[in-house]
Amino acid sequence: MERHRAALVVGLLAAVTIWGCAQHGSSPSAQNKIRLLEEELASLQQQANALRKELKEAKGERERLTAEVQQLRPLLRQLEDVQQQLTQRTQERDAALTQLQQLRKGVRELVQQLETLATDQPPDNTQARLPAQP
Repeated sequence: MERHRAALVVGLLAAVTIWGCAQHGSSPSAQNKIRLLEEELASLQQQANALRKELKEAKGERERLTAEVQQLRPLLRQLEDVQQQLTQRTQERDAALTQLQQLRKGVRELVQQLETLATDQPPDNTQARLPAQP
């Protein structure tokens, strides 16, 4: 008998629970809540669609930029080569300029030595003089 009572109580509780759930879903506040949830779901679906579209555009942009980078890599290598050549030529120019300055200095010193020798020696009168013409 104890089992019959327990089964009866469980059955009664199940029936009341089902009836309560059925009543709860048909109330106006539940209808409003369902409508709000449906609106929120529609809004979230629109946002998801917009995000998918943005993602697709971003992937396209990434592919375009990747292709552009691939095209620019050889140019970058050429630029690096030109920069290296420029550095080398600049060093060569600087070395040549240093040599030129040393040469100038040497020439100036020679000119000064010649001027010093010219002023220190008396004029050479051994040159033949032409007879004066009447």
